[in-house]
Amino acid sequence: MSSPMVRRETVRDIEAICRLDLDSRILRRRIADRLTRLIPADSYCFSTIDPMTLLTADQVSAGLVPEAAAAAAYNEYLVDDVLKFAALARSEVSAGTLGAATGGDPESSHRYRTVLPMIDARHELRAGFVVDGRCWGVVALFRGGRRPDFTPADVGVLRRLSAPVGAALRRAAHRAPDDNRCGPVRGRSAPARPGLAAVFGEPGRETLAGGAGPVAGGTAVRDPGGGRTGKRR
Repeated sequence: MSSPMVRRETVRDIEAICRLDLDSRILRRRIADRLTRLIPADSYCFSTIDPMTLLTADQVSAGLVPEAAAAAAYNEYLVDDVLKFAALARSEVSAGTLGAATGGDPESSHRYRTVLPMIDARHELRAGFVVDGRCWGVVALFRGGRRPDFTPADVGVLRRLSAPVGAALRRAAHRAPDDNRCGPVRGRSAPARPGLAAVFGEPGRETLAGGAGPVAGGTAVRDPGGGRTGKRR
């Protein structure tokens, strides 16, 4: 388990990355690479999110299989489940684990039963990056059964990073495109994947945008200590 000093150093490093003028994809790769040095993960997905509809827009990922994309989108927007990204975006609790959100019974989660097996995962840590009441990005980290679950200390790091990363993603969303960018960034991350529109098509995206509210945002979020917390008003 990492020490408080190492966690503080990681937060400072990521805050420094957030102050750089980076393209959104490069920014997310840099943050993910630094974060997973502290919080090891077998795979991850780091997406931008539309702050109005709370639908994912663009993602960078590592260790995931394309076949899981449709199942993940179906779970996120059409199935009642815990720890949805929209719920994290609206809650005072900006990060949490699937284990804590299910009260220690992950089998009760549709995502645990249907999506995580497709990527050989047993544990999940999710976070929303929220600043000034709006969410600009979300991340999900996954571990297989040979690793222990994510800890409350891991959750705490992501909660501390919610606002600075959210502000950086907001700034990157309004950044002028860099026409001089030369190819992909080296690193462990896979190329950026399209978001929800590529899975369902634009008509499906519009349908989900109109109907995602009660499902995506209606499930309360559990604190890692076991308590539930309500949504932001």
